[in-house]
Amino acid sequence: MRQSLHKRTVSLIAACAFIVVPVAAQDNKSVALPVNWAVGEKHRIELIKDKERFRGDQKTTSRMAVPIYIEVLRRRNDGYAVRWTYGKAILTGTGTNPIAERIVNLSQGMRINLRTDALGSVVGLENTTELQAHFKRADDTMMDWKRGQNLPPEALSKFEGALAQMSTPQAIEAAALRSPGLFYMEFGGTYRLGEDIVIDDLIANPFGQAPFPTKACLTLRKLDSKAGTASIGWTQNFDREKAGPALEQTLRAIGLPVPADGSLFTGLAIKDDGLWIFDTRTGWTQTGR
Repeated sequence: MRQSLHKRTVSLIAACAFIVVPVAAQDNKSVALPVNWAVGEKHRIELIKDKERFRGDQKTTSRMAVPIYIEVLRRRNDGYAVRWTYGKAILTGTGTNPIAERIVNLSQGMRINLRTDALGSVVGLENTTELQAHFKRADDTMMDWKRGQNLPPEALSKFEGALAQMSTPQAIEAAALRSPGLFYMEFGGTYRLGEDIVIDDLIANPFGQAPFPTKACLTLRKLDSKAGTASIGWTQNFDREKAGPALEQTLRAIGLPVPADGSLFTGLAIKDDGLWIFDTRTGWTQTGR
């Protein structure tokens, strides 16, 4: 699956021009991305997810595009409070159907109030209770749909149990912070061409269980002083020895079947990668993949 965040339009309250902050001292091989957001500052981005599914010789494709409206709510002593509001998702492609579109749009209208540090990195949620209510409404809709599928009681019970595991405060926070965490990850950093910034990281577990250990790497791949852009690459690898057992423990905890010999997750390997292009004057991303 390829996930991208495209900045489409920018609007600010009243008729203010976009605030351009001075770039920190740098040479032609390094850049320090500024973070100096104005209260009330607003942006519109578009989150796009492309999926390809193969069954034998048959391939189906689908694309989900959802607008997200960003607003800087206030400054905090150690960062910012920022709100993300999800709009209506549009699905296209051969693998889409009305049911899929209905499920995807359970997030329509969802508001995520984020806490960031001074560099813009996401550090937590401010409105977990509000999100719990939103997830509860979504879960009820999903259960009503499942009940209409004439599934056996055991299958319904397992599905309901899985939803319950995904609706704990910890699981909700992990799910809500996934996209914002990716979007803001490279904000506010200081980078030098070709130098890797390696980070021991943990990926939040969407089922509220122990997080997955990973190693992340950020690299300034291109700096265009004339265009005022910086291209920053990102890779993230799951720890092959630790991620498999963690996933197996998660499946057991939520009641899903796991092979008795545990061989299913031997040598599990997952790698994420991305490329983000920043405006070096404002510190805001222009596009991200």
